[in-house]
Amino acid sequence: MGRGFVHNTKVLGRWISYALALAVMSGCGRLGFDRDAGARSDDASRDDAPVDGLLVVDPLSALDDGFEGNGLEPDWSKLNPNDIAVGVEGGVLTITPATTGYWFNGDQGGLIYKQLTSDFMVTADISVENFASPGTPTASNCLGLILARNPISALQNNVWIGVGSVSDQWSVEPKNTLNGVSEYARSDWSQRAILRICRIGASFRMLAREPASSTWIKNTEYVRPDLPGELQVGLSAACTNAPLDLVARVEAVAFATPTVAADCLVP
Repeated sequence: MGRGFVHNTKVLGRWISYALALAVMSGCGRLGFDRDAGARSDDASRDDAPVDGLLVVDPLSALDDGFEGNGLEPDWSKLNPNDIAVGVEGGVLTITPATTGYWFNGDQGGLIYKQLTSDFMVTADISVENFASPGTPTASNCLGLILARNPISALQNNVWIGVGSVSDQWSVEPKNTLNGVSEYARSDWSQRAILRICRIGASFRMLAREPASSTWIKNTEYVRPDLPGELQVGLSAACTNAPLDLVARVEAVAFATPTVAADCLVP
């Protein structure tokens, strides 16, 4: 599996860093985040970009993860950890549903997440496979997904996009849950997708493309002024019912800060 999208989001991060440098020099601070926050000082792989003598960085790029170790990095948190089994090996994160907890209507499943504030763009390369019959979709709805949720709402309020088996078809599916009521729009797909959630203000774009293409085929926008600035954003795998016949594999996840809608469509 390729990781070209990580490079592309890092390129976007450099342009954002350039804009940040201009904002700092002009005193306008228009990007809306703390320019001194986010970067790990001991992370040699962070996306620093010299601009006119300044060393600046998109704070969110420090959250990128290529899953190179033997376990999750400590900056990941877990929600409902008994609902999923998580493993890291050989540069791949695996997530397997352990219960029928599913992100639909008022229900919820397991999630590994990072707490993000204000605008963000999260991109992940996710492939799915059944244990019993690796190339055949199951009757159960089973998907690997990126999800953003309100952590303080009494009712479920979230958006997500996933790839997997839906009604005996390999599918990509964005989903919008408002006060415990979900809407979704399934599309035929393969077993692998580059998935992205891009937030700018109240706009949440759910994007999907084939790994070999630079064109986002699925592009669904949900407008959610109710969602607060701080959200739990992360990865999950879920099935609606038994058998829990799915493993989701995530090779890499990249984080960036978009400023205009066009940023969401960077490959």
